[in-house]
Amino acid sequence: MSRRIHLKSISALLLSDLPPDIIFSIFACCDIASVVSVSQTCRDLHALAFEKSVWLVLLDDLRRRCILDRNCTPNIDTLSTAEMIDIVKRLITGPQTWSPEELDSVAEISRKITLHPTIAAASKWIVPQLLRSGRYVLFLNLYRLECWSVLDDRLVWTHTFPLDDMEVYGFAAEEADADVKIMVCFTAFLNAETRSYVEIVDLDLQTGTHNSLLVARVPNSDDTDPFSRPAVCGALAAVRLSVDLGELYMIVNWRKKLYLVLQANDLNTRLHGALIPGHILFSEEARLHLISSDMLSSHWAPIIATDGCTEPSPVFLKDIPKLRTLDASHTEQRFDSIYAHESPIRDGRYSVWIYSKRHVHRDFLSYRLSIPANEEPEWSQRTRSTLQPGRSYSYHPITYCGHSITSRGHQRGPFTIFSVASVSFGTAEVELPPSAAIHTDIAPYSGALTYSTDSSIVIQYYR
Repeated sequence: MSRRIHLKSISALLLSDLPPDIIFSIFACCDIASVVSVSQTCRDLHALAFEKSVWLVLLDDLRRRCILDRNCTPNIDTLSTAEMIDIVKRLITGPQTWSPEELDSVAEISRKITLHPTIAAASKWIVPQLLRSGRYVLFLNLYRLECWSVLDDRLVWTHTFPLDDMEVYGFAAEEADADVKIMVCFTAFLNAETRSYVEIVDLDLQTGTHNSLLVARVPNSDDTDPFSRPAVCGALAAVRLSVDLGELYMIVNWRKKLYLVLQANDLNTRLHGALIPGHILFSEEARLHLISSDMLSSHWAPIIATDGCTEPSPVFLKDIPKLRTLDASHTEQRFDSIYAHESPIRDGRYSVWIYSKRHVHRDFLSYRLSIPANEEPEWSQRTRSTLQPGRSYSYHPITYCGHSITSRGHQRGPFTIFSVASVSFGTAEVELPPSAAIHTDIAPYSGALTYSTDSSIVIQYYR
């Protein structure tokens, strides 16, 4: 039985007739939005819904799901209910100084953490990634993947190569409790031949040991780095590929040791994807497709062994059943990168941000996606904004609440945090080194900016 109880189930009960302990147990099975909705029904339930013990459970659930960053949420036991509610509000709106009420504002740093790995000189273009709990950073150090502890500035783990003479070019991770699933994208140079692979690694963060769950070949490529936008979500991992066969999207089911390579209907079209629990989002020209992972069952193929000679056979996207398709061709948009994040307060709801092009303009589209249990998915467009002339956007991630980074021309500072949910971008400048234009990661919920220097990894939190 699912731990979650949704609002419709709660409304059918006469909650006010139940003992407080039973009501608290029901609240513990609800999302935040349901608890707040129930609090609006009567005074007694309002008082119970805002008991400190209820919000301790709700925030603990956010921590368990790695939505709350432990570096910007102190010991929640010491907080009042009002302070815990403010933390949740911040998840929805982002740092306060990122949404200034006046022009020429500067985003205020609330905390700055510096890690001191020994960075190889050839690794100056690394892009470090802060895991969502805020406890660990992953980064490439001379084509080798490392994990560092943020708490005590310590090397936790170094990826050991499953093959000789290989270089890592990309990675993605999903954190859960004390372990993390990592997709490692690498190229091996074997017998004067170049081959690319993906590996799924299960890393125990407490012991610093890992288990290689699978290594799979990707289609042949003349490029030593054919990878872009790797992602991990549940049993699925995915990465976009630029290979000899064209622009492809590879999905791996690491639990079942299966894979699928997708190709756009038009061979000149790039597929952009995003993973959410149990589903995949694809953009194809001016269409956005929602596909259930269950719909892929008849298209999976066994993983090709590392020494196998078989070339993966792509499947056309048109042959995959879709749950829903959003068609925006009438707007003359062309969809590009997708960023999708689950709601911190409502189960089954996601914020979807899309970078798109329209004639000579660069647009950002915002959609709300709802996937209620046992109901049809629903789309609703929220906003569309256009990048200001003279600004450079380098495909930085977009946070849950819609913030990203831009700079003036040629990808140089000053750098500005802006809201893609606003028709007029804010002007909150952030202090970053010049190299940060294309080498800064932005955390989806805390908004922490993580970047590298010649001798350190820096994490900046904002007020």
